Amino acid sequence: KLAIVRARLGRPDHAAPAETALAYLLEEWGATDPDLIRLRTEYADALFASGAIEAAQPIYALVRAAHASVTAESAADPFRVDAAGRFLLTCRDVSQRSAETALAHAQRVNRDVPDDPHYLATLARALMATGSSAEAVVTQRRACELLPEASGWRLAFESDLRAYGDGRLDDGWGSGG
Repeated sequence: KLAIVRARLGRPDHAAPAETALAYLLEEWGATDPDLIRLRTEYADALFASGAIEAAQPIYALVRAAHASVTAESAADPFRVDAAGRFLLTCRDVSQRSAETALAHAQRVNRDVPDDPHYLATLARALMATGSSAEAVVTQRRACELLPEASGWRLAFESDLRAYGDGRLDDGWGSGG
């Protein structure tokens, strides 16, 4: 975590300990372990945010490959398939994004789990990213309806609904959907 904080502060020269730790975790957990995927993503995000874009890019590629391995399994956990779709929609390195693949993942998840507001929000974002704005609005509205009234996600979901209604898609940073 210290190396990630240092990278966020713009000091990626201190990132080597994090890379060593991630290599160890790869050996212990395997490339598709959800915690390793999350840690790699956080590390790449920190590098990217600090301006070390070239250092972040190969890590994002590893994350994308791990997500692809997970989603290739026919019985993959819907949460993990949704996470893969979310990554493909919001990765800070736009070269790793794929709205079409994310849409396929989101449709798969929503076939299996049709009334989860978070999965619907990913589907709405994927629809918006692929140019289906009217369908995105309907889907995001449904996500808002299913979200518990007291949910901490409500403002972000409603903000996304307004953005989709206006034909806008933010970059995924700060969005709850």
